[in-house]
Amino acid sequence: AGTLVEDGDYVFVIYAALPSQRGELYRGGLNGPADSRVWTSIAKIGFLPVLRGFVGITQVSPTSTVVGSSPAVAGINPFTFRYTLTRDAIVSMKIFNATGNTLVKTLVNQETRAGSFTNSETWSEGTDDSGQVVSSGTYLVQLTAADAAQPAKVSTATALFPVNMFRITDVQVTPLLARTSDNVVLNYQLSQPMFVAWNVYAPGSVVVNSTGTWPPCPTQSPPSDCTSASVLSPNGSQTVPIVTFRGLRPGRFKISEFWDGRDINGLFVPDGNYVFTLTAQSTSTPKYFATDKVFGNMTVARGSIIFTQFSVLPDTPELFNSSNSITLHPFTINYALTRQSSVTVQILSTNIPPSVVRTIVSGEVRPAGLLQTDVWDGRNDLGNFPPAGFYLVRAVASDVASVLSSGATAQLTIAFDPLRIYDLAITPLRLDSGPAVLSYQVSETMKVAIKIYKSGTIFDLSGNPTPPEAQSLVKRIVGVRPARTQINDSWDGTDFKFSLLKDGSYKFKIVGSTDMAAIDDNTGDVLNPGALSLDRLIDEIPLVRNASASPNEDFINNSFNYPNPVSGESTTFQIYAPFRSVVKMKLYTMSGEIVLDKNFGEVPPSFQAGPVTYVWSKLNQSGNKVARGLYFAVIRVEETEGGKNILQTVKKVLIQ
Repeated sequence: AGTLVEDGDYVFVIYAALPSQRGELYRGGLNGPADSRVWTSIAKIGFLPVLRGFVGITQVSPTSTVVGSSPAVAGINPFTFRYTLTRDAIVSMKIFNATGNTLVKTLVNQETRAGSFTNSETWSEGTDDSGQVVSSGTYLVQLTAADAAQPAKVSTATALFPVNMFRITDVQVTPLLARTSDNVVLNYQLSQPMFVAWNVYAPGSVVVNSTGTWPPCPTQSPPSDCTSASVLSPNGSQTVPIVTFRGLRPGRFKISEFWDGRDINGLFVPDGNYVFTLTAQSTSTPKYFATDKVFGNMTVARGSIIFTQFSVLPDTPELFNSSNSITLHPFTINYALTRQSSVTVQILSTNIPPSVVRTIVSGEVRPAGLLQTDVWDGRNDLGNFPPAGFYLVRAVASDVASVLSSGATAQLTIAFDPLRIYDLAITPLRLDSGPAVLSYQVSETMKVAIKIYKSGTIFDLSGNPTPPEAQSLVKRIVGVRPARTQINDSWDGTDFKFSLLKDGSYKFKIVGSTDMAAIDDNTGDVLNPGALSLDRLIDEIPLVRNASASPNEDFINNSFNYPNPVSGESTTFQIYAPFRSVVKMKLYTMSGEIVLDKNFGEVPPSFQAGPVTYVWSKLNQSGNKVARGLYFAVIRVEETEGGKNILQTVKKVLIQ
């Protein structure tokens, strides 16, 4: 039947036979064929001992899960038990308390396991037979193995192993340091999902009984604060946490908790070494505290708030005519802070004590490490421009919602002049280039008055002309001009009666004001000197209709006739007009008798249209030929535009 027999001494008999026709009849089995055999005369008898003994068991080797590295903690589920049998056997494995008198868990009950093979059994959840998680401690694993043929012969092996399933490990604290980190960071790892409570206490607090009873809150369970009289303040009285972080955290993951250095009311705490405790309680039934005693110190060292950057940049307008730079409002205030702060930015006078001109921002929260920008538009708190001068730009930063008083201040002095007339350029009036042009810009929309004075006018330090304005003023231009764009005011070289003025350098003065009532619309007179821009420009406008530096010399040198002496039938007169003028010529005999009177009318300047030419065929006014002799040509030009110059020269003409 193939069934194993029990151990014992078994009797055996051995005899033999040969087939023979003379032998005895032998039938093999009940229905086997019959034949004749000769048998041995003596049979051999003996004993066969069967002695398997007990099933052999190698040492049971318990192993547990290891979590973390600093330090690595063991005694954590699942637990694995490895063993080897010498032959197939019926196995039971049970977990007992350390003394072996209380059954905790039956892992295997009368199950067959293979021999000559490493078997393993697993205790996964660390629970007893009723489903409750076991407490920490030392436990005994018992392995029994019996041969199926001899159930009464049971082999037993035992081993002790630790169980400590609720642990906190890999605890590491990173301090809060100025310009390095904005938070205290607590890193740790739990062996199981647990409720945690991280309490932070004031510097100098003491955790009493830290080497004995743990945790310091035996009557409380997270997620409560887990506080008790076991934590004392520096003066020995019971203290409460500054702040508590609590909640359910996962097991076997790196956990990072962050504290930004604020108390339970959200206020920043002072710098110092703060005491902390970290407790954890299982989610199981029953509940157990983690056995690790986690407490220590963590540093908060923000230091003072620091302005890592602070600058005040004025606006630099585009210039069209000048290479000299100019700075105007608005002013851009850039700054950066080492930590989140409440910031106030103000513009102050340079008086002692300074007064507030404008509050740009007041108590606004600014983040750390980012470049912040505020702008001053150049106006005071009433919306008006303050006087030109020097001002302080001051930024004050303080901790947001803090019990600290470690503020920081940064300031710069700036030059400020809100009303400017700048980028001035003068295009002179020339005959070949059109009217004179005054190009300039104004910093704000202003009413501008330009007054043009006679050539030779002088001004005192107050800008008053000599001769007086009633005698020297020749033109005025008054109007409202837009801000920060090129303005071109032109002058055609005429006076109030639109009469052309003669060539020369004409003085002009420009004033402007954002107060439209400060300058008279018609006369351009200043009605409120205190409202004027400090830029009161005085300069000259060249008025040059004549292209010649010496008109008379050019006229004389370039006016003549050819050929001279005149031997042929005619001679050509060339007359040079240095400016627009009426050109006339008269020809006289030596006795003063007029021979020819020629009026060429108004002609343009010769540098534009060329000289006047006239071919004379030696005929007098009556059309008769003149006699040989010496004649005198009187050539005259009378200016008709911008001046009253009259030029005249006499040229000799010899007729042969």
